[in-house]
Amino acid sequence: APVTGAVRPPSVRLDANDDAPYERAMLAALDAKKPLPVRAVGGKSASLMRLYGTPGVSSYVPGGYAITVDFFAEWTAAVTASREWAAAEPKLGTPEGPRLCVG
Repeated sequence: APVTGAVRPPSVRLDANDDAPYERAMLAALDAKKPLPVRAVGGKSASLMRLYGTPGVSSYVPGGYAITVDFFAEWTAAVTASREWAAAEPKLGTPEGPRLCVG
């Protein structure tokens, strides 16, 4: 199903296609004919995908794949629904937060 809309920090630069719907996938080839938006693959992968489509530049771009945010969706849902997350989340922005993320 297509994904629409996104929450992003104000510092993230939007490209023309960043708010456009895209097809969900867990893995995206960096040399895809239609680059995915930043919100689907992150800034580095989205930039590499755009470079592949740039004449005269694509031969210098390393090949590869990007794991998309959809790959992590089920895991993220399970973590954020856990008792452990509910207990830790309010503390993450406090001085105690870094200790919660170790070990």
